[in-house]
Amino acid sequence: GHTVFDPSKSSTFKKLTNETWKISYGDGSSASGDCGSDQVNIGGVVVQNQTGELASTLAQQFAQGTGDGLLGLAYPTINTVMSNGASTPANTPVANMISQGDIPKDSQLFTSAFYSERDAASPQSFYTFGYIDQDLVAASGSDIAWTDIDSSQGFWMFSSASTSINGQAISQAGNTAIADTGTTLALMSDQVCEALYNAIPGAK
Repeated sequence: GHTVFDPSKSSTFKKLTNETWKISYGDGSSASGDCGSDQVNIGGVVVQNQTGELASTLAQQFAQGTGDGLLGLAYPTINTVMSNGASTPANTPVANMISQGDIPKDSQLFTSAFYSERDAASPQSFYTFGYIDQDLVAASGSDIAWTDIDSSQGFWMFSSASTSINGQAISQAGNTAIADTGTTLALMSDQVCEALYNAIPGAK
């Protein structure tokens, strides 16, 4: 039931001999296989020599899910490509867009806002990469709160020193958070978790 990438249908595909990959995620799912290089078009931005990880084994979560693959948006340091058994992380698409000059210095940013689908009056949730959609920002009714990204561990990590639940602030001095466009986990401190469930009538 999935659309599978067929390298023979791409005139720009090159097999990367002796390069393999294997990844495991926080929810226990995993996948592995070999690698190739291709020209990739993402929203009109053409990325040259993009390493693609072709799955030959994958967890049931992926086989049963609706997605046909993943677009890695993390930083290259946590990429799992190996060459002849040695770690040789490949550039992710965003890293290649930056190194190839597709994303200007003043556009190396992303914006995001999240709202409950259960609230009919809520604005549209969104992620934008490389630009600011002023219409979405205006519809959200909020100003953008800027923060620098710490990429030292390969994630989109930033300071998250406080949490607000029902208007009640919880201080978390020194705490950091990471943003992920697709995850099955939301990890938080016991204090925040307890406050969250305490605010939901009947929650246990």
